[in-house]
Amino acid sequence: VDTTYNWEAAVASGWIEDFLYTTDGNGYVDSDTLEYWHGYWLGAMEDLTVQIENLPPTESARLKETREGWIVQLIATDESGSYDATNIVGHAAEATTGYDVGLDAVEPPVPPFDAVRLVLEHPEWNHFLGDEFAIDIRPEISGDELSSWQLTGTSDEDVVLSWSFSNLPEDLNVGLFTSAGIIDMREVSELPMLTDEFTSFEIRASFTTLGVDGELIVPSQFALHQNFPNPFNPITSLRYDLPEQAQVTLTIYDMVGREVTK
Repeated sequence: VDTTYNWEAAVASGWIEDFLYTTDGNGYVDSDTLEYWHGYWLGAMEDLTVQIENLPPTESARLKETREGWIVQLIATDESGSYDATNIVGHAAEATTGYDVGLDAVEPPVPPFDAVRLVLEHPEWNHFLGDEFAIDIRPEISGDELSSWQLTGTSDEDVVLSWSFSNLPEDLNVGLFTSAGIIDMREVSELPMLTDEFTSFEIRASFTTLGVDGELIVPSQFALHQNFPNPFNPITSLRYDLPEQAQVTLTIYDMVGREVTK
């Protein structure tokens, strides 16, 4: 027997995901309108015919209206300008540790052009559309509980990872753990990452510490990391770690050792 559902009912029944993506040639973005000669990606768990009359609201509006919790929106952009802007992690009262219809979402397929890609892998969810996810919303935490998201990136170039928060509790610690060190995500809003560093990294959230055994989000030693981009463009970024508060002087030298700026 043929059955017809509107968008909300189809999502609630597990027929489709509550996200519609399109691409501008550089990466996927969440869409709320259809335009002629554009392609769109919709995660469907059933063989069905889609007749679209009124699209759902955008992701940001949907989050504000229906989710009680907080999120981190991630955007990865490479040197060529390609990007992945589909990734979200966070907490919601109605979430579980598994796949949640209407909250979590599968990563769109690999685009038909060279582009940076960032995914959250969950083979244990046994999802019909695969193991790679763009959105992972977890149950709320309290006390000394810790949430952790492992992300896997793919890019032929160095990447700038940027992020923004929504509804983040004032006393929640959020840290980015990479092979090069630890970043307090509340203190900065972007991080240049080398290709190898982007391959695998972790986001942790806790109201106390951000480690399994009381590990703090403080570097253990002084360190100066590779500038990005390298070689220099008109501008470049330099990142360093301090194990304690201190005054810092950065001096730039040219190839023959002459001081350029301080």
